[in-house]
Amino acid sequence: MPDPFAELLLRLRNDAGRTQEQQADAINAVSGRDTMTRREISRYEKFENVPTNHTLAHIAVACGVPYEELLREAKAARARRRRGNVCEEEDQDDVKRRTLLGSAAIGVSAAAEPWGRLACALRGR
Repeated sequence: MPDPFAELLLRLRNDAGRTQEQQADAINAVSGRDTMTRREISRYEKFENVPTNHTLAHIAVACGVPYEELLREAKAARARRRRGNVCEEEDQDDVKRRTLLGSAAIGVSAAAEPWGRLACALRGR
């Protein structure tokens, strides 16, 4: 399921009737620089990257939307990325339980390893 912020950026571009290349050109025209590429637009729309606040200002002007709205949505998206893109439907108790079980399995294997080495040494390996 795509991120709501990525969907917002895609919707803004589609509402403007632009391709990714045209969106990059529009942002470059606003910024006065030639640094935005079609590939970067794609990364934003796939939620591989979140634009910087500076870039958000250019996107807002290019799409004719309030900067504050994009900034608020971007902050929420960054928070979701920091949480590790945990699925919204996933129960946090399940995440904690898996983490605990994974840690326990690592602990058991680490505790068993010296005994395995001892057994190999006693067998003459």
